[in-house]
Amino acid sequence: MAPLTAVYFRNLWSQTHYQFFPVLIAAVAMLLVSRWKTETVQVVAAPTDEDDDYDQPRPRKQSLWRRMRPLLALAVVALGIAIEFAAIWAFPTVTPWGGYLGLLVAGFGVVMYVGGSRPVSLVPAWALMALILMPPENADDQLITYLQQRTASFTSQLLDLMGVDHVREGVLIEVAAKKLFVEEACSGVQSLFSLLAVAAVLAVWHSRSLVHTLLLFVSAVAGAGAVNVLRTVSIVYGLDRLGVDLLGEPQHTILGLVVFVVALGWLICCDAFLTFLMRPIDVADAVMVHNVWVTLWNRLIAGFRFGAEPLEPVSRGPVIRLLCTAALALLAVSGGALAVASTKAVVASQQPGANPLLAPVDEGKILGTLGTLGESSLPRDFDGWTLERFEAVERPESNAFGEHSKVWVYRAPFGSVACSVDYPFRGWHDLRVCYHGAGWVSSSAEVSSSAGGHGVTDVTRFTLQKPTGEAAMVVFAAFNEKLEPVPTREGSGAAQTFMNRIHKALSATDNMDVIAQYQILIQPSRPLSESDLADIHSHLNLLKGTVIDHIRNAQEVTP
Repeated sequence: MAPLTAVYFRNLWSQTHYQFFPVLIAAVAMLLVSRWKTETVQVVAAPTDEDDDYDQPRPRKQSLWRRMRPLLALAVVALGIAIEFAAIWAFPTVTPWGGYLGLLVAGFGVVMYVGGSRPVSLVPAWALMALILMPPENADDQLITYLQQRTASFTSQLLDLMGVDHVREGVLIEVAAKKLFVEEACSGVQSLFSLLAVAAVLAVWHSRSLVHTLLLFVSAVAGAGAVNVLRTVSIVYGLDRLGVDLLGEPQHTILGLVVFVVALGWLICCDAFLTFLMRPIDVADAVMVHNVWVTLWNRLIAGFRFGAEPLEPVSRGPVIRLLCTAALALLAVSGGALAVASTKAVVASQQPGANPLLAPVDEGKILGTLGTLGESSLPRDFDGWTLERFEAVERPESNAFGEHSKVWVYRAPFGSVACSVDYPFRGWHDLRVCYHGAGWVSSSAEVSSSAGGHGVTDVTRFTLQKPTGEAAMVVFAAFNEKLEPVPTREGSGAAQTFMNRIHKALSATDNMDVIAQYQILIQPSRPLSESDLADIHSHLNLLKGTVIDHIRNAQEVTP
């Protein structure tokens, strides 16, 4: 499992909002070690009518659950190994996400097996590793977009109260000094993900109740949102009123650290306040036995636990011991085969012409040649469209629009047209998310195939509308490092079967190809006819052909 997991972590590092994961792994290791070394735990015996003495623990019966727990734990380990095998052979490409999911599931089985008789469960500590499992369908990207919009909205309201003249369109805030895009670094994404991880570690470390933990998560969301709105307001106010550019370095990094420390202090204070509010109810033993509400509060809300500690070893019959031994031997053989198979799969993926999984997202050898694209790369007369200007745009890493963009703005018979090449991305990139962040509302998408795409459905087209009445249309597609078309994730809507939707979600998560996206943004001066649409698709194919010819002429394609 280690090879695919290492690849997964390498890919995870390219996602800015997950870059806290090394600290989380260290925290999980500390929790596992501390809980393993714990021989006793401060709990009390449940009171009874016959014995009101809290100091005498009550012996536990050997329940069926405790006797069968080792077999169940080994079954969970087997499930994790099966997921790992599926990640290697059941999909057309090596899938680091599936490899990490297999490790996560197998890890649950391992901690259940080795920690069955420990006084403090190891499972909650290992469960923290699920915080860095990227959700299917790029749900984290959707959350990023939502947080950007909320941050921009609250920032605009505060700026109005402060009398700062500005214009907001989606996540774009424009003042006299500068037009600002509310980037992920200023929208609370990093702080939110990191604070949620801190909240989870606090809850596990102090064995907080489920209700306490959920309220701590709510506090983390509220705190991250508040301090990041404050940060964005500070940046805009500094530019407009004080002439101080807090976007420059090291000012921006220092500001980010300050607001994160403030949010961390807020979270710790909330944890202390919740601990104060959710103290166990101290009543007489007889009341504890007969009052169900007090019992529910103490056990579910306050997290007050009763039990006999430490647990006595479980006596297993010869059948259970035989099954456990056989299962362990089978898992050992399967684990060895899996280690060899996953290593071969990762090594094979690094051969010439294969998907460069171990390369950072901006180090693709083929797409790296796109940096030499310039104004002259496309003709001034682009098959009836006249070039007006060219722009090369550089953005922060992991920006929703791509780190690099080459944009040619043309005048067409039906309006203004912007041809753009944006890169790099990991996997198929839903361009509508970017335009939603810029204040547009998109329609449902229509899909088709580009020329030379061998029938692959790779072209997505949708229309845009703003509340001001401004309208536009976007047509886009993408190709990977092999110069192959990247299939669109758009389907036929409600006509898709349930299994098709699941397969699409898993494929989208597993596909980590380095890709470049090419698009045409049309802002028409009149309604578009069928011949106009055909002309737009024809130019999209010309744009694709020109870019691919540029790459091949650069002689960077591996034979």
